[in-house]
Amino acid sequence: MTAPTKKQMQGESSRELILDATERLMATRGYAATSISDIRKACGLPPSSIYWHFGSKEGVLAAVMERGAQRFFAAIPTSEDADGQLAVLSRLQAQHPDFLRLFYMLSLERGNDPAIAAVIRRVRDTAIRRFRDAIAGLLPPGTPPSKADRVVTELTAFAVALSDGVFFADHLEPEATDVDRMYRRLLQALTALIPVLLEEQ
Repeated sequence: MTAPTKKQMQGESSRELILDATERLMATRGYAATSISDIRKACGLPPSSIYWHFGSKEGVLAAVMERGAQRFFAAIPTSEDADGQLAVLSRLQAQHPDFLRLFYMLSLERGNDPAIAAVIRRVRDTAIRRFRDAIAGLLPPGTPPSKADRVVTELTAFAVALSDGVFFADHLEPEATDVDRMYRRLLQALTALIPVLLEEQ
């Protein structure tokens, strides 16, 4: 394996500068209010560099979201039990505020832009899949597959909705929001609800 050339290293460095600047700007201003000119000023690189790396503003956004999602979800160990996965999620919320803020802003403002909608959907699907895997591990062994699927689907929707709420609570009332404690309560709620839902027809 050959070492990267100086030009390749400079190219990767400029790419990361553009992504960092775009993530900060869009997390603060939103997608619609952030222009290529704004990104240029924030990263200190010419527009030609931005277009060379990403092709368009939509291309920059897609790369920002894909990078953020990879970093976010790569930090969640798939081998952990539900307790461990939810604990990691609570820490990630504090470690990646710009990515999450941008995700929620785009979810609200995306309108009819199919490129933005596709990025949002990919990130959301990954989050749902991770919650689903963690919750499935809480079910007692031998649960019939059809019943397990129904319970996991309902509890996943519940857990994702509460996780969204924890982010906004932390953003709106940071002094009164203990994120770690809320995720522990979420796990307790999920564990308590499982036998209730398994009893339902």
